[in-house]
Amino acid sequence: MDRQQVKDFIKSALLKEAPAATDLRGTGYADHQPIKLSDFRGKTILLTFWFPTCGPCHAEFPHFEAVLQKMKGQHEIAYIGVNIVHDQDDYVMPFIKKGSTSFIPMKDSPDERGNLVAEAAPTNYLIDKDGRIVFRDFLINDKNRGLLELMIWLVG
Repeated sequence: MDRQQVKDFIKSALLKEAPAATDLRGTGYADHQPIKLSDFRGKTILLTFWFPTCGPCHAEFPHFEAVLQKMKGQHEIAYIGVNIVHDQDDYVMPFIKKGSTSFIPMKDSPDERGNLVAEAAPTNYLIDKDGRIVFRDFLINDKNRGLLELMIWLVG
């Protein structure tokens, strides 16, 4: 098999087990406008559940940014960050303004997450262009950035 055939074979196997993601709805912290995952249909979605004082989240963001920068122009990716600690809402936009991450900051209602479970942070999902959860519960660091690249390549 050539590279494309291998990709198609693996993607087909992954999609057999990939459930449709709940159409998570919320509000953008930056513009206070409604946001829902289905607004990003046609793009791969990198969804991270985080909170402003989460050390592991802060450690992961530069690795996400490096991969997204490397893959820019190759794949359309929507990067969304959902704050899971609403007591820290006031810290979201100051954190974003520091430029530590480029995700779209979103406030949701925890009781409406459906199958996008986030019991801890960071909790990450990679959702395909058709809204299916292909990868979940992964953590990216300096030793496995290539894993995220591979996942995006397979999903894209």
